[in-house]
Amino acid sequence: MTKDSSRRRFPLADRVIEVIDDTLTGEVLLDEALKMMKSSEKMSVNSWIDLMSGMSRMIMNLGLRN
Repeated sequence: MTKDSSRRRFPLADRVIEVIDDTLTGEVLLDEALKMMKSSEKMSVNSWIDLMSGMSRMIMNLGLRN
């Protein structure tokens, strides 16, 4: 999470995520999420969860149709 003393008053879910180490993990899904987080605008924990959960549902739906 972004080190910003003024944001400490916010709940963890509302704090902003910032990638500080983009070393790949070797796990495909985690590496793709890391790349996405590094290349996009900074968003809150909740925003990332909403985005990632929506994408995973979409991927699962596509997989079920094949």
